[in-house]
Amino acid sequence: MARTLVLASTSPRRHALLKQADIPFVTLDPLVEESSICAEPGGRVAELAVQKALAGALKRPEDWILAADTLVFQQGSFFPKPTGPGDARRMLQRLSGEKHQVWTGVALKCPGISVLTLADSAEVSFEEIPEKWLNSYLSGTEWKDKAGAYGIQGAVGRFATVLRGEEQTVVGLNIPSVLSLLREARACLGRD
Repeated sequence: MARTLVLASTSPRRHALLKQADIPFVTLDPLVEESSICAEPGGRVAELAVQKALAGALKRPEDWILAADTLVFQQGSFFPKPTGPGDARRMLQRLSGEKHQVWTGVALKCPGISVLTLADSAEVSFEEIPEKWLNSYLSGTEWKDKAGAYGIQGAVGRFATVLRGEEQTVVGLNIPSVLSLLREARACLGRD
């Protein structure tokens, strides 16, 4: 019996990446309170992705649930989604003119097997962000709901360069990792 792939995410960026890869899916909002004390960024994003996948599996237990989480990490500090414009300003001022890592964890929960996970990282360098430009950016809404208060595919992308890793990791869903998890799940379930 064919299972539906369910993306446990409301992120339009993740939706777009799956559509571009021609992977059929439906979506649901996992409605999970994200929480992790893991100090290692790869472990943290994997753990948070697992929480979302398990929340999705409670709603759709017969389907394959795909979830992801993205965090910005710099010099021992995590930069999740900002809580408001002041928090977004603080993040972008710290990232301005510096390098940082973006980590995206992906989790896949299928009936009958344990949750499968992968975590990818990319290194990003920012040029100095002018204060006047930053003020204009923060007066809008693009910074909302994005790890580190930016999306590389958006306005801040003009200051960002991916030095190492995949841009999809920075956007929030690395498709090669998704395909790898789908292959692993099929192998675990004895399907080709």
